[in-house]
Amino acid sequence: MFVEISFLDIKYLIKYIELITAIIGSIYLFKPVVHLGNIDF
Repeated sequence: MFVEISFLDIKYLIKYIELITAIIGSIYLFKPVVHLGNIDF
């Protein structure tokens, strides 16, 4: 069953992906600060 995706849904999906990417990026950015002597990615 194929569900048609509108441009509005794609716009919200892109914004959601950007939000998740920003959160993950900030976590990896502040990880060395939080774990100063125990840096592991």
